[in-house]
Amino acid sequence: MAEDTMFSEAVAAARAGEVVRARDLLARLLRADSTNPDYWLWMSAVVDSERESVYCLRSVLKMRPNHTLAQLGLGIMGQISLKKESEIPLRQHRSAPMPHQAAGRINTLGEWWKVHRNRENAVIALLGFFAVIVVSTIVILQVRSTALQVPLFGGSQTVVSALSTTDTPAPTEAATFRPIPTLEETVNPSNLIPFATFIGVDFTPTTRYGITPMSVTDTQDDPLNDALDAIGEGRYEDALVYLDEVLSVDKVSAQAHYLKGEVYRLQWKMKDSLEQYELAIAIDKDYAPAYFGRALWSKQNNPDNDYDRDLDRALERDPQYVDAYIERAFFYGYRGRWEEARNDLVTANQIAPDNAFVLIRLGRAQVRTGQAELAEQNILRAQGIDPTILEGYLALGEVYDALQSYEQAVFPLVTYTTYDPEEILGWLRLGEAYTGTGQYPQALEACTHAVDLNVNSVQARLCRGKVYRLTAEYKKAVEDLRIASDRAPNMYSTQFTYGCALLEYGKPGLAIEILIHARELAVTVEETADAIGWLALAYEKYSNNAKAETLWEELLALEDVPEYWKNEAYNHLHGLVTPSPGETPTVAPEETET
Repeated sequence: MAEDTMFSEAVAAARAGEVVRARDLLARLLRADSTNPDYWLWMSAVVDSERESVYCLRSVLKMRPNHTLAQLGLGIMGQISLKKESEIPLRQHRSAPMPHQAAGRINTLGEWWKVHRNRENAVIALLGFFAVIVVSTIVILQVRSTALQVPLFGGSQTVVSALSTTDTPAPTEAATFRPIPTLEETVNPSNLIPFATFIGVDFTPTTRYGITPMSVTDTQDDPLNDALDAIGEGRYEDALVYLDEVLSVDKVSAQAHYLKGEVYRLQWKMKDSLEQYELAIAIDKDYAPAYFGRALWSKQNNPDNDYDRDLDRALERDPQYVDAYIERAFFYGYRGRWEEARNDLVTANQIAPDNAFVLIRLGRAQVRTGQAELAEQNILRAQGIDPTILEGYLALGEVYDALQSYEQAVFPLVTYTTYDPEEILGWLRLGEAYTGTGQYPQALEACTHAVDLNVNSVQARLCRGKVYRLTAEYKKAVEDLRIASDRAPNMYSTQFTYGCALLEYGKPGLAIEILIHARELAVTVEETADAIGWLALAYEKYSNNAKAETLWEELLALEDVPEYWKNEAYNHLHGLVTPSPGETPTVAPEETET
């Protein structure tokens, strides 16, 4: 067997969790060539102990002393200091505040890392998670896109084009299922350690939500710098004292008024905040941050406001204003305008290619515009730049849910929901991931968390209703899905899913009524086929076989109908399926004219 073929098989086995086979293949490769650093790097992920893993990574460094991934792996395991033994620049620089959205890669090899090494708590488990990032990054950057060179840290960067669709990664082997720990087994939410400590990596976090540093002097101890430090530390009253000192020297400082507006906004003193933004604009109508601040003020008052107008004004005055692009992308995404959101984030990425926040937000927009593979690359790169950004774990989960790599989605989503348990989206994504792995009790728990956060949430009710259908608890499914249907009567997913649950619960008459409406709402061929197919089943259950036959014939006449529905329609029309008796009809519901 050629060495390159054997190595490819070893990589595939490791990624599928077949660690014994991967270890055997890599051992044979190393006996043939012990000077290949890639062999040692992969071996570090499949050996039985951390001591062996350390040995493998140190073997890599003997051959390549500046090997970034080996240094990162040893740093994660506490064997070296990333700051002392590496000149990798770790700080993430930002030009302006990143609006907080209350909205690594863990693969089957990562799940093996957790299970095989019997991690007993989330701190140790996440060390495994980041060790897997070392190997998984190679999967993305070497195995799946060999022509693409994107160093994780420092050096010259080859920017990944967010709009490119030519470098589509090849499909991977099917993952081997392994049980995944639930939230309670992973972290005790009532006794959380700080998230940066939980990460366990010696990184300087990306600057968080706050301010745009703009000194009025060249010194480092002026009152404006003191104000910036105070804002960053949450000492808002101290910050106001320092900013008043700035204004006592420079009474027409637009930046000082802008920063006072930010402080008041963070304190929810909204009247005072707006007054300061207006003063900054009156002093300098071309001062972009003041418009940006006023946009955030408007959003904070009501996310449904048209605050994009001030973001447009900010970008007109400063086309390089990265954070205005980020916030405008949020504005678009909140309204379902994901193409526009992605375009703004592509621009932000071109301006600041190493900004982890931009990469995360870009990845999330790409998921929603059908570019999940590109999203995976961008979010993994963001994780390498700054793994302390909690939103990155939600983004990873969203990517793997979109790719239907549900096992891979669970761990980052458990991390996210543990540290932001009040964010409903995390629980919804976790519920979807657990459902995809067939772990229905955990899926039900996650969806119930979402329902508890908002009993009227359409998505939460859909989430739990779908799980109840899978566990054959049709009465509970109907209860949840009725609420979703009532609250979103013109959404295909609510109507179709509710109609299916009604049929499963033994209410074909009601199911027909709902499924007729679902058919009217269908947009894609798949949606239309699903609605017609289930409607035909409902009519059969309702003992209206003539109507059912008409629908099966209509289904067969559809262009590009999914194969399984073709087979189902053929079997029903040719008597290969005997309709089960249902309710005795009185007046059979008829489809409305379309």
